[in-house]
Amino acid sequence: NLFEFLLYSENAIKNFHWAPYVEHIGLCGKTRFDMIGQLETAHQHLDEIRIKVPSLKDIEFPISRTELGADEFSSAELTALAFSNLTNVLKNRVYNLYEKEIALFGY
Repeated sequence: NLFEFLLYSENAIKNFHWAPYVEHIGLCGKTRFDMIGQLETAHQHLDEIRIKVPSLKDIEFPISRTELGADEFSSAELTALAFSNLTNVLKNRVYNLYEKEIALFGY
């Protein structure tokens, strides 16, 4: 399954898509972020983003599927469903792998 792949495959964690996100924040320690957000809630933060980046004032961003109510399940429900079939050992290992992301983004 996906979780076993992430935990036991050396190549999985080296892959940009699966590596813990905090490893990519502040590349070389030279980037200072004003805001870190989630794509799922970006629409809620557009006013603040547009103040900080005036060139974005006329760009329309799409509303997320969750905000539109188009998804049958929320991200939290899908996550709970995915984790419901895991052993406690796998749950703990996935948690430990992504612990900083969980704290940073409130997952």
